[in-house]
Amino acid sequence: MAGEKLTAYYAVVMADGDEMGKWISGANGPDWEEVFHPQAWKEIEGGGLDKKLKELFPHRPLTPAIHAAISTGLRNFALELVPRILEQQYLGKVVYAGGDDLLAFLNLRDLLPAIHLLRLSYSGMVKCERQQIHPDPSNWSGFVEIDGRYLPTMGPNATLSIGVCIAHYKAPLRMALAAARRSLDTLAKGKAGRDAVGFCVLKHSGETVEVGAKWCNNCAFCGSRFALLPSLGQLCNSMRREQPMYVSDTFITRLQEEFGAFKAQGLPVEAVQREIRRLVQRAVNAPPKTERRKKQEFAERVASLVTGFYCCASRKDWDSFISLLRLAQFLVREGAKWTLNSGS
Repeated sequence: MAGEKLTAYYAVVMADGDEMGKWISGANGPDWEEVFHPQAWKEIEGGGLDKKLKELFPHRPLTPAIHAAISTGLRNFALELVPRILEQQYLGKVVYAGGDDLLAFLNLRDLLPAIHLLRLSYSGMVKCERQQIHPDPSNWSGFVEIDGRYLPTMGPNATLSIGVCIAHYKAPLRMALAAARRSLDTLAKGKAGRDAVGFCVLKHSGETVEVGAKWCNNCAFCGSRFALLPSLGQLCNSMRREQPMYVSDTFITRLQEEFGAFKAQGLPVEAVQREIRRLVQRAVNAPPKTERRKKQEFAERVASLVTGFYCCASRKDWDSFISLLRLAQFLVREGAKWTLNSGS
């Protein structure tokens, strides 16, 4: 866009549906109580037939109709939702979209909101308004209405993993593609355990940043739901220097220096949280006449985001925690934005 600094980096995105073999074989199919009418199932339970039924068939047997439904859901994702998100809403280009497999290129500025929408749309947890796809985590119907048509999707029980390589334009394309594949297979599906996203940043200096994390987690410290990409995007926005009030990314370096030697091993979460809050408060930059209360509230919001990464996004893995913060630091410096009013 006019007036914006151009970045020398771009993103390669690979996606793959999780446990597709189990979906095709019926292992991930619905249980019997989900298939029958509640009253009919109550009668079956009353007659003692439910145990015999489950012994013979743990799940509803596969039928051609179920295979057709899976095929239709994958087709709608690949041909209807993916191009609309990546090529119409955001500045991207789809190279290949075949069912649950995807390869695409994305502008770095649009990376976080675009892949967040990809994950939600695979499960049908989106809505279409004014020709735009928006998050709708409350949509558990398995259908998305677009242009008056109700499109079946894989449904809320199906999950998607994504691997991302952020590469300099001078880096060999083969290297970027291999890193994206590694992010998907090793970081997202392997280390993070599926239903996750993996990032690999190949800096022009030769340095790399790699991290994988679940899309969502329950925070072990406060019990709240922690959505990875919205939180990462909000952290990026809070570090953007063109805003009147922002937090300097120097707190990331100081945090790494203070705890890096022993990686916070054995420290209570509360102790790490207090130090995060202190470092963030010191890193806040605001206009001279800004009220102290507003600065404190801003610092608390940022500190809670950072603590969330520590508590659940990285599963208290210190290296992953720091890598997530360094990823946010890099994205901000290269102009990435979080412009999506998204849910979890």
